[in-house]
Amino acid sequence: RTVELWREIARRFRNRSVIAGYDLLNEAVTDETAKLNRLYRDIVQAIRSTGDRHIVILEANRYAQQVDALDPPFDDNAMYSIHHYAPHEFTFHFDPTLTYPGQIRGEKWNKKRLEAELQGAIQFSQKYDVPIFVGEFGISSRCAQCLSEYKWVRDTLALFRKHNFHWTYWTYKS
Repeated sequence: RTVELWREIARRFRNRSVIAGYDLLNEAVTDETAKLNRLYRDIVQAIRSTGDRHIVILEANRYAQQVDALDPPFDDNAMYSIHHYAPHEFTFHFDPTLTYPGQIRGEKWNKKRLEAELQGAIQFSQKYDVPIFVGEFGISSRCAQCLSEYKWVRDTLALFRKHNFHWTYWTYKS
């Protein structure tokens, strides 16, 4: 049913220039990555069978964290998407006393540690020469003057620029 739904969406919208692309599945979580990869291939094939050439966005496994679980590129108009909220204890304020940069889970979290967290996506992008789209990232901010939060956003955006990642700030409400 999912494949046929995407076929119908593509048939209806294939000539609409206001559509930038299709994000096929949000935050899949599976131990059966072969099934996820097969589903992506089947959906893309259904979309392309309609003549639709919009970008297809393939989200990584495990809440869009593990892009290396995806097969090598198989479509010439696809981008790969991750979500970035590391470290969650800080970005979602599970512990409101945490600061960035600082000690979180016994580790020093700073720009270097953030870059290490993004290594899977960086390597995937370089290995296959494909774009990475950070479809979600951000901080559930407590206050406009929280400089620690600003520093996390500043360092994260600097890393996205460095590695040519495209992005959308998800937590627009805060």
